[in-house]
Amino acid sequence: MRSFAKRSALAIMFAAGLSQEVVPSQSQPSCAKVELRLAQKGASTGLTEVTALLSSETVYLRKEAVLSNGDIVEIRIRRYYHLDAWRSGDVDEEVAKVLSQGPLPSLARYEINVIFTKEGALRLADISLEHRGSPVAILVDGEPILTFGAMAPSNDDYSVQLSYKGVTRELGEQLDRLLSRGCLTPGPDCKAKLINRESGKSAARIELRLAEDSPAPGLTESIIECSRERIYLRPEVLATNEDIANAEVSSSRIAGFFDVNLTFTDRGAQLLARATAAAKRGRLAISINGKIIIAPTFGSPISNKAIVSGFANMETAEKLAAATRRR
Repeated sequence: MRSFAKRSALAIMFAAGLSQEVVPSQSQPSCAKVELRLAQKGASTGLTEVTALLSSETVYLRKEAVLSNGDIVEIRIRRYYHLDAWRSGDVDEEVAKVLSQGPLPSLARYEINVIFTKEGALRLADISLEHRGSPVAILVDGEPILTFGAMAPSNDDYSVQLSYKGVTRELGEQLDRLLSRGCLTPGPDCKAKLINRESGKSAARIELRLAEDSPAPGLTESIIECSRERIYLRPEVLATNEDIANAEVSSSRIAGFFDVNLTFTDRGAQLLARATAAAKRGRLAISINGKIIIAPTFGSPISNKAIVSGFANMETAEKLAAATRRR
């Protein structure tokens, strides 16, 4: 399946609508160079023949990059295993570990989600219209690893999802290493480890504050812990633990994932509604003990409920929910 999709590992859905985690990447000097280049399936003068690592597709690359590290937020990987004995079909790694009760079988497929900044997604849409049907290759330090057809996203989708079958374990491990060099894949369970560590403290404090992408007078520079992206916080704290009336964990719409359902008190709902209505569009930074977990965007006023979704295991979701309940 190759389609633009809203499948962030951590997203937030408000009663007013869905606000997806779409954040710019901050490239570091030690990171590998990640590029997207246009390609074609037939040979031509000035093009370089390459075979992509994961798709095993041979294409002919153009020299110039059309997108690079700064246009890509993250590359997320989910591994799926086929468990015939359990009649469960293809299940992701977390579920497979529980069901298999032993060594995991061979990989059934890899699902890869490439998440772009808004500007990067729009540029890719323009490119796809101009070069309709032309494949695009992702390279890490010049080595082609993925290929996909250029597609135009819908208004709110900034990601492209690719699924590859028949991937060997060795090839998958090589892919993991290559992508991690680009600093676009967080360390293993980065957000889960952060939540587990901070929520375990005796006085864990949750804060929700508006944030901007660019510096301005009165804003405080901060960093989203796992993506290492710089954002700029507004001074007013819109909600804390005391403004969250309830926090419950439920199964996500995405199989194998869990959500934290937040209900705000009247005071918290009023503050959030007023601030987000005045801002019209922006970002809402969610932090534990001053460490920002996520800063999703919103395009309309936030109501009295929110769903923080995409936790890979129930324990992490429960710890975040428990931290928000503390007074």
